[in-house]
Amino acid sequence: MGKSCVFESFLAILPFFSCFFSFFQGLRYGIMILKISLFLRKGKEVVKTRLWKIIFAILLLPVWVNATTIDFYTDGTITDGNVFDTVNIWNTATVDMIGGVVTWSFNTYNTSTLNISGGDTSAFINLHDDSILNLSGGIEHAWIYPDTGTVNFYGRDLIMGEYGEKYVHGYWADGTEFTITLARIENANIVFHEIPEPATISLLLAGILGVRKFRG
Repeated sequence: MGKSCVFESFLAILPFFSCFFSFFQGLRYGIMILKISLFLRKGKEVVKTRLWKIIFAILLLPVWVNATTIDFYTDGTITDGNVFDTVNIWNTATVDMIGGVVTWSFNTYNTSTLNISGGDTSAFINLHDDSILNLSGGIEHAWIYPDTGTVNFYGRDLIMGEYGEKYVHGYWADGTEFTITLARIENANIVFHEIPEPATISLLLAGILGVRKFRG
């Protein structure tokens, strides 16, 4: 009789746990949309996310709910058509993100490398151990926790500031503006690689060709 009562009690509270789980999942993806639509810091200015980003987030919500977690133990690529909730990278694997969508987080471990140059993500990026993150595009706003890893920024007009938290602001090679929030950087390596503007490169090439022509 006692066991029966316990079992009946368990069945009675089971819907509560189910609702709690559903609420947690909804909250998780709700935070993702909120991250995109929140006011974002850029120096001492506060700028609002573009309206299309909010619309994009709402349209992708059904996809995000069904997104998956993937673990890379060897080299791989995230490309157009890929939608992942969480990406974990292990060992010495190198993963290139040139397209696709990552909605929640990246986690890099050991001596792995993550290269992001395209796609769309506003995810949390967590570096562990001696892993490396190379950024050259694909992100307008994100949160990075380098810990003891290395983060390389390849862009133009790169600056690091602080407005409550550390942030990096600049432009990718294609002219896209970005602002990335940083935390836990005390033991991390943050390296800026300034890329010349296309006009500057054209002038340099023209100058080199002119010198060769003159010498010829």
